Amino acid sequence: MATRQVKVVEAFFEITRAAEARALLKLDLDKPHDLEQALFAGGWTVHRGRDGTIDDIDFTAPVFGPDFNAFLSQLGPFVSANSFIVLEDEEALQCRWDFDGSQCTFLDFGLARNAG
Repeated sequence: MATRQVKVVEAFFEITRAAEARALLKLDLDKPHDLEQALFAGGWTVHRGRDGTIDDIDFTAPVFGPDFNAFLSQLGPFVSANSFIVLEDEEALQCRWDFDGSQCTFLDFGLARNAG
């Protein structure tokens, strides 16, 4: 199957500096030394605001796969409430992650079902 072009079409994603170390421990990864590296290894690029807080996210992985849900779900308790990410492919199929400050909820609008 051909690689699907997937992009973030809308997002508000925030993790404070205070929550980053706890989030990295939750991911339980050996190599990354900071959360930004861990997210990049997981297929995401983050952007930081002037205060150093992660305040935006982009999808940079070459392929969308089922492991993205598990990865972002682990971050649920550390991502600021009201954060969300919406991905869309070239056929306008979408999926969405919503964060409430304690957990992450995944909603599939066809993208995950048709991936890979």
